[in-house]
This record gives sequence, C-alpha cells and structure tokens, in this order.
Amino acid sequence: MAAATDTSAPQISEALKELLAAEEEQQRQAAQRRADGATASGSGQPDTSAVDGPKKDAASTAPSVEISTSDYSAGETIDLGLGELDITSSDVSLEGLDAQLEKFADHEVVRAILDQGSDPRQFRQQYEEKLRAAELEAIQDYIAENDHLVTLHKEITTCDAILADMESMLGGFQEGLGAISAEIRGLQEQSAALSLQLNNRKAAQGRLADFIDHIAIPGTLIHGIVQGEVNEEWLGHLEALHTKLEFVKGSPTVQRSAAHADVAPELERLRAKAVVKAREYLMARIYSLRKPKTNIQILQQNMLLRFRYLVSFLRAHGPEVFSEVRAAYVDTLARVLSSHFRAYQHTLESLREPGPGPSEMVGAPDTPSAGMLSLFGKSTGDGTRADVFAVGDRANILLHLDAAALIPHVAEAERRKFPAEVLFRSVNKLLMDTATSEYLFCADFFGEDAMFHELFAPTLQAVESHLSSTVSEMYDMVGLLLMVRINYQHRLLMNKRRIPALDDYLDRLSLQLWPRLKVVFDMQLASVTSYVVPAAAPARLEVHPVTQRYAQLTASLLLLNADYQDGQLDHSVGRMRYQTMEL
Repeated sequence: MAAATDTSAPQISEALKELLAAEEEQQRQAAQRRADGATASGSGQPDTSAVDGPKKDAASTAPSVEISTSDYSAGETIDLGLGELDITSSDVSLEGLDAQLEKFADHEVVRAILDQGSDPRQFRQQYEEKLRAAELEAIQDYIAENDHLVTLHKEITTCDAILADMESMLGGFQEGLGAISAEIRGLQEQSAALSLQLNNRKAAQGRLADFIDHIAIPGTLIHGIVQGEVNEEWLGHLEALHTKLEFVKGSPTVQRSAAHADVAPELERLRAKAVVKAREYLMARIYSLRKPKTNIQILQQNMLLRFRYLVSFLRAHGPEVFSEVRAAYVDTLARVLSSHFRAYQHTLESLREPGPGPSEMVGAPDTPSAGMLSLFGKSTGDGTRADVFAVGDRANILLHLDAAALIPHVAEAERRKFPAEVLFRSVNKLLMDTATSEYLFCADFFGEDAMFHELFAPTLQAVESHLSSTVSEMYDMVGLLLMVRINYQHRLLMNKRRIPALDDYLDRLSLQLWPRLKVVFDMQLASVTSYVVPAAAPARLEVHPVTQRYAQLTASLLLLNADYQDGQLDHSVGRMRYQTMEL
C-alpha cells in the first residue's frame, strides 16, 4: 500500500503541472477571444463569448481534465485521482435563475450589479478569472507541499500499522478479561453458596444453643431450688426454672425429643419442690397477719410485695396451691379487717357526744322561760337547747376531710367528745385508706382486683351495719346533712384516686342518709304544723322559741346546702317557712 502511494505521488505532481499549463493556455485563448469579441462588437458582429464561456467552464469543471500536450493525444482524459475532492461538473443549468436573483436581491454584489446597470457577463468573467487564479494558486501550493504530503501519508500508514497491532493486542486483552470475568462469576457463585451454608449453620447453631440452654438443668439451679432459702437469689433460680418449664410446655417438638425424656423427671421434681417452698413461705407470711397489733400495710410492702413472683409462679405451675394461698389470704384479711373495724367503731361510740332527741323539735310546746337571757342563753324556754339547730363551728369539718382518722386512746386521754358527723368522717376516712391500700395490693400481688370484694365484704358489712343503726336513731338534722355532705366528698375523693372499690358502699350510705334526713325533717315540719299558739299572755320582750329554732335550723340548712345545691332540700325549707308563717 505504501509502495503504490510512492509511485502515484510523482504522477499526481506531473499531472498538476500539465493541468497548470493547460489552464494558462486556456487563459491565453480566453484573452484572445475577448479581444476578438471587442473587435467584432466594434464591427457590429454579435459577441458569442458570453455563450461559449459557460460551456468551456462547464467542461473545465468535469471530474477529469483534458490537457493537450505533446505527451498526451488530443481529447485524452487525465485522471488526477481526486475522488470525492473532485467538485467539477459538466452540466450547467440556468433554470431557476430568476428565483435565485429575487432571493439574493439584497446581496451587496447582486445589488451593485443591478444598481450600476453593468453587464453581468463582465462580472462573471472577472469572478471566473479570480476563481481560476485561486485554483492555480491552490494547485501551486499542493505541488509545493507534495513532499510533505508524501511524508504525511507514510506516517499515516505507519500509524495505521501500529493501530492494527494495538487492536490485535487489545483484542487479546479483551479475551483475557472475558476469561477473568467468567472466573469472577464462578467465585461469586461459590461465595454465595458458602455464605448461605454459613448462615444456615449459624441459625442451626443458635437454635441448638437455645435448645440446650433451655433444656439443660445446671447443678447450681438444682442446688439453689432444693437447698436454698427463699430470698432474692432464690427468686432468680425460680425464674430460670419457670423459663425452662415454659419452654418445654410450649413446644411439642421439644416434648418429643430424647433430651426432654431425660430431663423431664428432674424438671418435675424441681417444680414440685419450688411449689412447696413457695407455699410455705407465703402461708407463713399470711398467717403472721393474724397476730395482734400487726401493721398489715408494712408487712405487705416489705415482705409480700418483694416476693410477688412466687404468686405468679404458683399461678402458672401450681394452680391448686395458688388457690389455697389465695383463699388463705382472703380469709385472713376478712377476719382481721372486720374485727379491727368493729373494735374501732365500738371505741368511738364512747367518744360520741349526745345528740338531740325526738322531743327537741322546732314546734315543741312552750314552757316558762328566763326572760331576756333566753335570747342568748342555752335554753329556749321549753327544755330544748338553743344550739341544737345551729351549725356553728361544726361546718369546719368540711374543710378538713383529709385529716387523719381519730385515735381513740388519745381522745380518751383528753376526755374529748365528738358529734356524730366527726365519728362518721373518721370511720369512713380509715375505711377508704384501708380499701385503697388493699385494692392496690390485690391488683399488684395477686394480679386481680376481684378478690378485694371477697375479702372486704365482711368489713363493709360490719361498718355499714353499725352506721345504719346509728343513723336510724339520729334526730340531728344538722348532723345528718353534714354526713350527707361528707359522704359526697368522700365519693369525689375515691374517684380522684381512681379506686372504684367503695362505689357501691358509698351509694348505699346515701340511700340511708337521705331517707333519714327526710324523716327527721318531716317530724320537724309536723311539729310546726301541730304547734298550738298559747292563750294571750303578758307581753314580754323576747324572741319566740319557735321563731328562734326555725331561724337557726333554716340558716344551718341553707348554709350547708349553698355548695351542694340540692333542690329537694330547698323545697323542704320553703315548706317549713310557709308553715311557720302560718302560725
């Protein structure tokens, strides 16, 4: 390929030289024709150079150049080997010239020609001469650079050979990389398979280790359960035993295994031993609650709640023993609490201040009085105490509902007496605190609050029975209304604590207090209705006893009902006002 190029390059140079000579000859011929044309135009002959020019130019733009020299015969075509570089054409068409002129009418050259009115053929000849000069100059440059072009062609050929070698080498590299890629894919597949095997073995190892950990019984566990004392450490052993028992119980696959067959008898013996020791400990603590002067709440917090897990273990693995322990606790607390409250109420009865009797009514008959002193004294003139219907300082109890319950032996030492509402508040305050503590303990220790009603029922029955007998004998309207208000506030307090344990009890108290209050009020109203105004007596300056008692009772009832806003009570006061005004 390089040899062929070396031989063709001189031929191209010679051809270009011949072409240059031919062009010069054509220029001379053209100049001669223009001179002849000028002569012909002077003689009146038509100039045909404008027509012949394009034809010759068209012939000169053909792909091959005809050069008439001594070496070539006339009309012989010289192939310069320009290939795609040949831009000549043998056909020239003037079709569409008008359209082109209109399109390029604004072009400066076209506009100059049209404005000057010059002959376009002259401009065409000028531009043809310029083009031929440029063409000849380009050919001269090509001839001058012929050696460099040959050298460039050789270098291109050498680069082509080098690139061919590189292509072959890169092809080899590509084949090698393909082999390496296939090997890498194989290694990846092997790695994925090994990773899967490793994960499977780890999973199997984890499950096997978990199985062994749950099914195996270490010697420390056996020794701790059998010979250890019930303490915090023993509870840890008990939790471990519970985990193993639950693991065996919850998996049929484990139960069918040979390992389970080996350890099942030992697990059962440990379970039985743990149940026995847990029962003994709990029963001993429960029976200790029966001892006199035992602080039940301290014992529950310090001794029982710390070992609440014993109850959970018995519930799961010794239900019969759990039922026994639960029944023992219910029976013990029912007896202890009911006896404590009976004794407390009995002691408070000795501290009770005597209240009004059935004869102390608003409309009680008149008796001789002590004159002006009866207005401010202790007697109303009929044997009825003047302060029976006055609320006085008794309403302050509503401001100290959260005060501690009365301590009987302290009050006895001070020789103090208290009205019925103070004793009522003290009993119910102690009852609410005890019920709250016991309700929370049952929910926390035994995991159920239903048993509270079982163990507290005897206590509520004892307290309710005593209060029922006390209320049924009361004729103190102020005391009864204060007890109604105290019971209402106690219900709000239990709701605030979110303890529903005494809701039914407090409702039953309301059903006892309100009917009794209505009965006593009806008795007072009947006494006013049946009151007989005595015959005219000597005039004396004093408040009538009925008016005094009515004013005190009405003021007390309205004061205590100001925050309570009971409509029925307001209606009853209005009835008494009407009956009093009728006297």
